[in-house]
Amino acid sequence: MLSESQIDVLRHSFKAVSKEPEIFAAAFYERLFQIAPHTEAMFKNDMHRQGQKMVSTLGVVVARLHEFDTLLPVITDLARRHVAYGVETAHYPPVGEALVFALRRQFGADEETIAVWTLAYNALARTMIAATYPAAATAHRADAA
Repeated sequence: MLSESQIDVLRHSFKAVSKEPEIFAAAFYERLFQIAPHTEAMFKNDMHRQGQKMVSTLGVVVARLHEFDTLLPVITDLARRHVAYGVETAHYPPVGEALVFALRRQFGADEETIAVWTLAYNALARTMIAATYPAAATAHRADAA
């Protein structure tokens, strides 16, 4: 999936996120709700707490990328929970865009870092979609060929 050097880039840049998780989460959700306003209705709880959960989950994923086999069940469970919240395949691209926005805006991430985060997010999204919407994942792979 990712090389050791790419995982190192993710870990290093995530340290900045974890130092100021509220700022990162606020930028992320601000952008998500701008580009996909319909997603705001999915968040009925305290957004501060939601942001903490999002950053915490992101931290778990980043910390375990080097052992993808043990991370896979976590990702699959996460995907199934997101379906229960109403997440559809169309929601994944704006989430990726919001992630990149927050990394750039709040932490001045360089293009190499953005490229690695984009690669990692796309792999994560494909894995989550395959776990919950297998037909969509197959169609996506066929479109990419």
